Amino acid sequence: MGVLAAVMVSGACGSSEDPAKLAEQAQQVCRQAVADEMRDPESVRFRGIGVEFMGEATPSDLTYIDGYGADRRTTEMKDVPGRYWKVHGEVNAKNGFGAYNGFKSFKCEAKLYENGRPMSATYVNVGR
Repeated sequence: MGVLAAVMVSGACGSSEDPAKLAEQAQQVCRQAVADEMRDPESVRFRGIGVEFMGEATPSDLTYIDGYGADRRTTEMKDVPGRYWKVHGEVNAKNGFGAYNGFKSFKCEAKLYENGRPMSATYVNVGR
């Protein structure tokens, strides 16, 4: 299931940022986005997480006109330069009966735009 996630971690954007810190930030953003997809986000366990820098973000991106608010319904396509990472691994969380379901693979994309917006998880896919 693909989902647009409104998870964000604040941080300034610039060319002097430490790549390791940005990779860690991408992992944190995606962990939170994946946890938010679970019935019991507090019970989430991760393993085998990998982070891969994918380069520059696609210049044309669907964004909210105000640039931030997920509650806005008016959107437009516009050029938003930035960078993105792919994060993948396995996740396990409790179901409605309080039992763990078993580890399932997940994929997530984290983007950091050059216009000062915080890093965000823009795509989350958790295997069912």
